[in-house]
Amino acid sequence: MNALFDLHATHFPAKFAPHISLSINGFVTETIVFFYICLNLFLRYLWLTLAFSAVRFSVHGINRSDIHLFLRFFSLNA
Repeated sequence: MNALFDLHATHFPAKFAPHISLSINGFVTETIVFFYICLNLFLRYLWLTLAFSAVRFSVHGINRSDIHLFLRFFSLNA
């Protein structure tokens, strides 16, 4: 940490130091916001995928049960 501070103190004039810290803070903030947006979109996509897959499996199960009832009805009445 001291070596980094010494490098900062010797190679950058004092008037540029606030701009450097602001640009680093801005980069960190933008990175956090970017990952938050990516996570939010991913979770929204995951939620929609799970919701539609549950509906698809539910409808598939209903269709299969209807087919079994249909076959049972016609096999009893044949």
